[in-house]
Amino acid sequence: MTSAEHRVVRNETRNWLHRPWILSVSTAVVLTIIYVWNAISGHSTVNDLTPAPALSRFALVPERVINGEVYRMFTANFLYSSVWSLLASVLTLLVVGTAVEARWGVRRFIGSAFIACLGATIPVLIFEPTVSRWATGNGAVMALIGAALMVASRAGYNRWAIIIVALVDAVVYVWFTPESSVFAPLGGVLTGAIIAGLLMAAPDDRRRNKIQAISMVSFGLLLCIITLVFILTVDA
Repeated sequence: MTSAEHRVVRNETRNWLHRPWILSVSTAVVLTIIYVWNAISGHSTVNDLTPAPALSRFALVPERVINGEVYRMFTANFLYSSVWSLLASVLTLLVVGTAVEARWGVRRFIGSAFIACLGATIPVLIFEPTVSRWATGNGAVMALIGAALMVASRAGYNRWAIIIVALVDAVVYVWFTPESSVFAPLGGVLTGAIIAGLLMAAPDDRRRNKIQAISMVSFGLLLCIITLVFILTVDA
């Protein structure tokens, strides 16, 4: 294996989570449970005047975020009001998520997930009407597509499998998922690609983990600053 190939992020986790599937599969299960709970506890679409409690309280409502409910930028990424978008995201987690998780390890995978939540919701916050309401779970999951495509050749991923999953996701999210803004998956893909680029840019020596951590934290802070500036600007 060449030096360039070694620079792809390696999994160095040494605990019980050292499984190439545990986080991705667990996330898929959690998303499914939340969707079923919404479906049986009330109306399951964000466009309903009286949606399910979770969709009402945790969906991304730009106006509410501007008024201080910033937590919605994270919680909206766990919500789906279409079974088709849920199934597409589960497919992405099982096919692409497990591959990325196996390569990156637990810490990088979890850190990337938090950043992806912001990356998927910031474009929605900025470009969609403030009074709209969105479930953006597919946006954060699409970050896996962006990351996997970025490192596919070096990590040995099956690029065609990733492309097929991405196309399925695109069709479902655009034509069968009215509760999600198109800006969410676009933001997710771009965020995932940037994260992968930052991780791969770190030198392959003892400084690697430290530099990767600094890069990830810096990117996350940048997204937080963008969010804060937008909220303060609109609120003013």
